[in-house]
Amino acid sequence: MEVFIHVCKKDEYLFNKWLKFTRSLGDLPEMIVWAEDDVNLDCKIDKFFKSKYPYPIACSHVWYEAITTINKPVLYLEPDAWVCNKNWYEMLKKEYKSCGYPGALVTSSENPPHDMVGGIGIYDASKLPLPSFDDLLKQIPENAAFDLWIGNLNNNYVSKTKLIRHSFGIYLNDILSGFHVFTNKEQFELICSGAALFHKDAFGSVSKFV
Repeated sequence: MEVFIHVCKKDEYLFNKWLKFTRSLGDLPEMIVWAEDDVNLDCKIDKFFKSKYPYPIACSHVWYEAITTINKPVLYLEPDAWVCNKNWYEMLKKEYKSCGYPGALVTSSENPPHDMVGGIGIYDASKLPLPSFDDLLKQIPENAAFDLWIGNLNNNYVSKTKLIRHSFGIYLNDILSGFHVFTNKEQFELICSGAALFHKDAFGSVSKFV
């Protein structure tokens, strides 16, 4: 299982903060790092890649290119997907094996809005019914990304796990009111207890409670 992450210019600081924190937890598995060509990172950049598409289509483009060019299962991360346990990598490897190595292992959707299907997960392109990228875009609304396509696949291709938690932010009356900023252990445990990864934390506040 290869760990993959793509970093754009706006996430340069966040990724370097993520890298320093994740390294502090112990041995960091080898990662495949792609970045836009004007980004300075505290690690080796394996490939400079900038999508020709605007956000959020660019997210789908990066994901598609990554999983179709890396000939192994890919743990697809983003700089705002934070590690919640020092054994995160081994936890996810074990979980992926226990699920029978599916085409996708993504977040659970059992406790919305704190558990929603999102793009962070493990993917094996050889086990997914992937169309061409142009055809994939026809199946995704303009304001959405590949996670919506993944969420619509049946269980023959997708398994869900509680080890990856996904929430866009804090919701009031079903309306997104702000990004997550964990200020105490209770908030962290409410959403992240038992998790290996949490997405999305745009400030890295998770790191204070791991």
